[in-house]
Parts: sequence; C-alpha cells; structure tokens
Amino acid sequence: MRMYTLVRSGSCVDFSAFRKLLLTFIALGKGATSLTLKTEDVVVNLQDNTRVSLNCTFRNEKYEEIENRDIRWQKLIRDSFEDVAIFSPPGGKEPFITTEVENVYSNRTDLVAPNSSLSALLIISNVICNDEGVYRCWIRYYVNLKEFNEYSNSSVIFTGKAKKPNLFQISSNELEEKSSVGLNCSADVGAPKGNIKIWKLAQNSNTPELIYTSKEIHTENCTNSVNISHMYKVMRGDSGALFQCSSQNSYNDGVGPSLISERISVFYGPDEPSVLLNPLKSLFYVGEDLTLSCSADSNPPSNFTWTVQPTKNYHGIKDILCTNKPIGSTLMLQNMQLSCSGEYTCTASNDLGRRFKSVSINIRVRIDNPQTMTTGCAQCGHTETCQYKNGDANCITNGWIPVAIISILFSLMFGFAIVALIKKTKNTKDGTPANSNYLQIQLSASTRESKDDYHPYEKIRSASTRESKDDYHPYEKIRSASKRESQDDNHTYEKIAEKQNEPESTKRYRCPFHS
Repeated sequence: MRMYTLVRSGSCVDFSAFRKLLLTFIALGKGATSLTLKTEDVVVNLQDNTRVSLNCTFRNEKYEEIENRDIRWQKLIRDSFEDVAIFSPPGGKEPFITTEVENVYSNRTDLVAPNSSLSALLIISNVICNDEGVYRCWIRYYVNLKEFNEYSNSSVIFTGKAKKPNLFQISSNELEEKSSVGLNCSADVGAPKGNIKIWKLAQNSNTPELIYTSKEIHTENCTNSVNISHMYKVMRGDSGALFQCSSQNSYNDGVGPSLISERISVFYGPDEPSVLLNPLKSLFYVGEDLTLSCSADSNPPSNFTWTVQPTKNYHGIKDILCTNKPIGSTLMLQNMQLSCSGEYTCTASNDLGRRFKSVSINIRVRIDNPQTMTTGCAQCGHTETCQYKNGDANCITNGWIPVAIISILFSLMFGFAIVALIKKTKNTKDGTPANSNYLQIQLSASTRESKDDYHPYEKIRSASTRESKDDYHPYEKIRSASKRESQDDNHTYEKIAEKQNEPESTKRYRCPFHS
C-alpha cells in the first residue's frame, strides 16, 4: 500500500496533493473509478474501401494505473472473446498480434500504441469476410493495488450495393393460357444479406407488380449471391407483359439493378361470340336491311363464319349466304324476304378452339293498306290452305269449309223454328193470349173449332198449311186479323163481355167477329 504525506511549501500547505489523496479515499470508499473508454461501430462498403480501423480511446486518472499489456483488442469468436492485439500504456512495450490469430491477421494489420492521444488503434487491411463481426476494447487497471476492468464493444459491418443480375432468362415468350413460364435469374445481391425479386410489368402499365422474392442466399467474397428458378402461370391478361429481375438489399431504394425480358404472347381460344344487330329489334319486315356483327376475344384473332338454318315451314330456301356474302365478321342482309327468316349462327375459331352464337331473325309482311301485296302463305284466305311446290306458295280452297258453314246455318234456323212452334202451341193450350189481338184470334178460332168439330191441334196444323200455301208468314195473318177487328169498330173487350153473357147453346155456333 502506498503512503501519502502532506507536503508544506514554506508556510503554506500543498492542497493539490491533499485533493488527490481525498479523491482516492472517496473512490476506494465507494468502490467506483473514473476511467472511461470509447469505441465506435465501423461500416465498410466493400465496393469503395477494403480497410477497417478500430480505435479505442481511454481517459484515466493518475491514481488509476495501467500496466504493460493491459490494453487489448479482442474479437468474438463463437461464444467468447479472444485476444487479437495487445497494447501497453504510453511509454510501455510495443504492441503485437497474439500467436493464436497471427496466421489470420499477420502482414495485413497495423498497430498504433497509445501516446499522448491515449488511443489504441487496430488497422486491418485487405479485409476478408471473417473480419466482419463484433470486437471489443478491454482495459485492466489498478487503484491502490485493487484490480478493475473496463470494456466497450465495436461492430464491424460490411456493406455492398446489389449488383445488376448477370443472368435472366425466360423459357419461352409464346405460351398458351394457363401454362407456366420458367424464369431464371442470378445476381450478386451485395451485403448485408439481400435477395432477388421478380416483377411483372403489364403492357399498358408503368407500375411493376412483384410476383416472387428469393429466400436462399449463398455468401461469397463477403457478399451474397442468389440464383433462382421460378415458374409463373400465365393468363390471357399477361399477353404483352414483360418480366424484370432485380437485385435487392437494404441499401437499395425501390427496384434495384435489374434485367428485363422480352414481351410474351399468351394464346387462347375464342370466348363465346357476341352478335350485334343493326337496327336492334325483334321483328323485321319484307324489304328491310339488316347488318349482323360478330365479335369474340381470342389470341390469335378468330376467323368468323356464318351459317343459317331457315324457318321450318319454309322448305324452298336457297343459299342466303351466296347472295349476302359476309365481310369478315359482318353479315349484311339487304331487301330481306320471307325466306330470310331463320336462325343465324356465327362461328368464331382459331387454332385453339371454336365457339358459336345463334340469333333468330323473324321477317313478316307489313300491311299498310288493302292494296298491299302479299307473298307466300300470307296471301291465303281463311277458307284456303297453303302448300309449297317448287319453292312457290299455292293457296288451295278447302271445299268442306263452305259445306260446314251452310250446315251450321240450317241447323240454327231449324232450331229457332222448333222453339217458336213449341211456344205457340203452349200458349194455345193454356188459353192465355199474349195480347188483346191474339186473344180475339184465339176466340174466333175456338168458335170455328166448335162448329167444325176439329181438335185444336188439327186447326193449328191446318192454319199452318194455309199460311204456307198463301205465302204468308204466321205473323202476317195475325196482323190482317188485327186490321179486320179494327174495321168492325167493336172493342175486343166488349166482344169478350158479350160472349161471356151469351147462353152456352148459342156460343158454340156463332161466327167470329159478328154480334
């Protein structure tokens, strides 16, 4: 243990020595020291620099003694720190590389011992990948023979910008829909660990779409290289697109250095065709024009053909398409006739398939006035049937139709006559006239029946026979009788009263309409 004495200078006391002694006792009492050291992380861009400088700066008090070989740079190897370089305080022994790592660092290191700057400097040149890692500066010192240790870590990080890929290939630039294209790319992705990304750029887009990111990395020359092979399933929307392979790491902003493929073509069969009618309506008339347009999405573009299936009841149709030849996907029908009615089918086809679409066209005769000319079966009347012969419509009268109509009329007339006769007979039997004139006629008829001893039904039959011979309708007879009654100037009810007052013996033989 060191002994401290208080020194007098003349009559004055040396307080500086006293102050140092006081600080020493305070430090020993509290178990604390004032030595400090400082290190910094080192980031090395391997593309710009191949040298690493590790600087350990320290500051200690005079009572904090550092002995020879107690300043050291160490490196973390596996799970522990191993000595690399050993330094001594100013005025001490020369620094050196330890034997254990001499074969790694010899001939490529410079050691600068502490001097007035109090720094221990380790400089590594021609860096290799193993130089990257965690280092620390360690100092051992004594205060009043008591040992203390201080240390500070410093990380060495290698960086390198990702380089442009040296290879990018696609298996084919012509593919069928839903098939897969092979994408091969390799690149030096730099450091720290990077990756390869593959992008797709659509034909009409300026924004790339990320479709793949690599995961496997191979480290070589302190940087990372990646070699990938990726399969991508193409769809029809990918036709005209191109692919891009980029090399990336954390020091790249956006898409890194890249290579671009040529554009691909995706082939596919036609979709179901779409047929457009111009004019668009459901019914057409003779003499009108019609344009049918067919379209279908496909690659390569489809070839279009038109076929027609005529209406079933028209058997004399000729080849409509001979006189109305399609122009590409368009079919024009001009001055249409009834024979143009039918089902029109558009067929879209290419080497990968074919699809169909049909539309029905109905054509009618427009009847603007009675003089409108009609053709075909439309010209036949209700009593005629239509028959086709050699492509012409013939209207043939059906003889049974008039016979049937006449028979129906006769049946109706006979029925009406029977009903009228039954009603007349019923009224006669009941003795209740429908009106006064009819009552008078019945009374007169009753008198005649008594004289001639005829049965009422026989008189009715005789009257009917006379009416037929005289060519008078029964109602005309009644009308004549009514006129004679008026000429006698006797009211019908008066005659009825007289007849009711007469004796029964005279009623039977009196003539009608006489007093």
